[in-house]
Amino acid sequence: QMQANAANAPYGVYDTYGSYCHDGIAKGQAEEIRVAQRTASYRECLKDTATKKNQEFEARKAIFAASGPSTFAEIYANMPMVNKVTTSMSSADSTASSQQYYESLQM
Repeated sequence: QMQANAANAPYGVYDTYGSYCHDGIAKGQAEEIRVAQRTASYRECLKDTATKKNQEFEARKAIFAASGPSTFAEIYANMPMVNKVTTSMSSADSTASSQQYYESLQM
């Protein structure tokens, strides 16, 4: 089995649980990938705390912007029953009119 793994990934790193190469299939590709990963890790360690926190903040901001509505008003905007209740409650000028609306919903 070890020989089969080595034959399937002659220039890369083979896994004992399968016969595939993790890093590369061409000569030198696995080493290039490992060097690039170590270089990126080293450069990340050189950054100051403010830069790292700013990158985290920008990433979170981009995710929130891409994820859609973020306020309850935006979330409930497409729900007709909630819109009916909120508009009637905001236009209710007294407890009596609110009570009348509540009773009309119970019918």
